[in-house]
Amino acid sequence: MENNDSTTSECSCTCGCLGRNWKWLVPLLLLICVALSVVKLTQNARHIKNSEPFQMAMEKIRADAEVVKQLGEPLKPSWLPAGEVGSDAKVGNANFYFDLTGPKGTANVACQGRMIDGKWGLSTLKVTFADGSRHSVEVSDADDSLDEAPAWSP
Repeated sequence: MENNDSTTSECSCTCGCLGRNWKWLVPLLLLICVALSVVKLTQNARHIKNSEPFQMAMEKIRADAEVVKQLGEPLKPSWLPAGEVGSDAKVGNANFYFDLTGPKGTANVACQGRMIDGKWGLSTLKVTFADGSRHSVEVSDADDSLDEAPAWSP
């Protein structure tokens, strides 16, 4: 009787290779998924931090006497803001939040804004301090003109 080892060894190799290597293959696939998630979160955070509404929010917060009194200076935003900032050529919306740290404590900042005719404007900028107290930062400028996006309430 002739032994046909070629088909037996071929089948055992394809099943056996996966069977022998699953212990490192599964963690590798999980590691790849985690790495891709971290890359996506980092890209989103960079997009938000580089956006005009985020920069406007930080400018208003740093100029607010109550926030500076409660948290001290310098004020530093967290490295991972969450939310979204989206726009096309003339219109856009921003809705994001982040943690803010100063020498005296931390706070959470929530911001909403929108772009009208290519100009960004903030509608709300709220700071919640670690003790639970809340403070609304003034978002309008004393020198607001008709050329700037108006304050907006959703």
